[in-house]
Amino acid sequence: MKLDEIDLTDPDVFLYGDPHSAWKMMREEDPVHWTQKEGKRGFWSITRYADALAVYRNPTTFSSAHGISIGFNDGQEQGPAELYGQGKMMLVTDPPRHGKQRMLLNKRFTPRALAPTEQHVRAVCTSIIDSIVDKGECRFRR
Repeated sequence: MKLDEIDLTDPDVFLYGDPHSAWKMMREEDPVHWTQKEGKRGFWSITRYADALAVYRNPTTFSSAHGISIGFNDGQEQGPAELYGQGKMMLVTDPPRHGKQRMLLNKRFTPRALAPTEQHVRAVCTSIIDSIVDKGECRFRR
């Protein structure tokens, strides 16, 4: 595998390929790696911990509020930010709003808060798995 052959936009890399080797190569040869595919929005891959931490700690320069999705709109013009929840949904917000939203949600995902729904979730999951186990395989939608 060569650096210019790595295609992180291809789900098959993660399903059938060796993504660990790709990430290792990027860390060693191009730790701040740019991916640009024709007709798609390009993106950076920050592959070293110290670099990722620096990005995480600097939301002014590295904002999530403008979108974080790979292949977003497949190169088409972006619509209004509100349409995609940019700057509103927790995943696409920056501090301090992100922290405030996270604090509210964290309380709902503690073991104690989830305990009343555990039996139901287990039953649904068991039902889904049981419905496919005899087939020996299944395919997830992309």
